[in-house]
Amino acid sequence: MIEAFYRHIAASQQKQAVSHFAEKQAIPTYSWLVWELYPGAREIFLVRDFRDLYCSILAFNRKRGVVAFERDKFDSDEAYARWLGECAVVLQRNWEARADRALLVRYEDLITAPQSEIARVLSYLGLDSRPGIVSMMLAQANMPDVNLQKHRTVDDAMQSIGRWRRELSPALQAVVNDAFRDSLRAFGYGV
Repeated sequence: MIEAFYRHIAASQQKQAVSHFAEKQAIPTYSWLVWELYPGAREIFLVRDFRDLYCSILAFNRKRGVVAFERDKFDSDEAYARWLGECAVVLQRNWEARADRALLVRYEDLITAPQSEIARVLSYLGLDSRPGIVSMMLAQANMPDVNLQKHRTVDDAMQSIGRWRRELSPALQAVVNDAFRDSLRAFGYGV
């Protein structure tokens, strides 16, 4: 069924000889099944400083005037941060279980060094990673997009890095540092 679905998508977009498909999981709960069905699968763990992710969620909710990303299930920002910390630990455990065959990509590296990070991802996937291909991909990714603009909570992606230091009170900084401490370290972030 998976392959039939992607063949249908390829045909509807008039694509020929498609060799790869991608699935996104917020927390990779079913990766074991993908590895079983597709022994040649590749898995990419895309992570972001969880403290900045937390800030982005709160900013997104304010911007849109909604309560999304499960925030409505918690009485306080502190309790929400602790729950997100538990989610980060699940992601961390999945990464540690498959780090020998998966690729870790940090959001901050994609933003600050996009050429080398995209080339690294393409190489891991066994795809053409020549500089011209990477440049073409980045040019496409940087084209204006109304839908993406609605999603953004800062004007420039560089502003999204380290935002927790600017946007959170000292008390809330202590909470997020504590909630995410082990996962931050596991993914190479300072605490």
